[in-house]
Amino acid sequence: MPATAVTYEFLSTGRGTAPGGATARVHSALREAIVQLDFRPGEFLDKQAIAARMGVSRFPVGEAMNRLAAEGLVDIVPQSGSRVALIKISDARENMFFRRALEVETVRAIAGGSPSALIDQLRSNLRYQQAAIEAQDLSPVNRYVTGAILNGKPLDRCWVSHADIAAGGTLRFTMGAEPNTAWAASPDAAPPSMTK
Repeated sequence: MPATAVTYEFLSTGRGTAPGGATARVHSALREAIVQLDFRPGEFLDKQAIAARMGVSRFPVGEAMNRLAAEGLVDIVPQSGSRVALIKISDARENMFFRRALEVETVRAIAGGSPSALIDQLRSNLRYQQAAIEAQDLSPVNRYVTGAILNGKPLDRCWVSHADIAAGGTLRFTMGAEPNTAWAASPDAAPPSMTK
């Protein structure tokens, strides 16, 4: 694939934000894109296109990919290039096992305290976990929130109160390639913290 066919517009150039120079900046941007699945598992990475997008030479890109390979996020394939590592089911199962073990032990450790307060906190936590957030038409191109629907009703503001989500529900974002500057732009749509 020619370098001009790939632009990686979703990569944050991060100029001036990552300490440690160009390699750290490229590593941070690539890591974020991999974790957010902007790069798909198994996808080959075009070093030249990444270098062009990040405004650096190929050297920091190569160094960043070596760091990502050490973290298990990138596979370096000799004579072929680098690609995003596949998600290993065994790793996912191991992580779920550890998480489950930690959560069970945490509950056991705090269960000796005040049981009724603990039950109330756990119920509240479950309600938060039941609140789902969805993004309709999300893609590397459609990265802007152009509207929102909360529990089936249009949301004309860009913030959600604690009361809105405390009982659970669904918040659905509509995504687009360009910002919708008219959505949530009225003075009434400002968050309470900005109206005082």
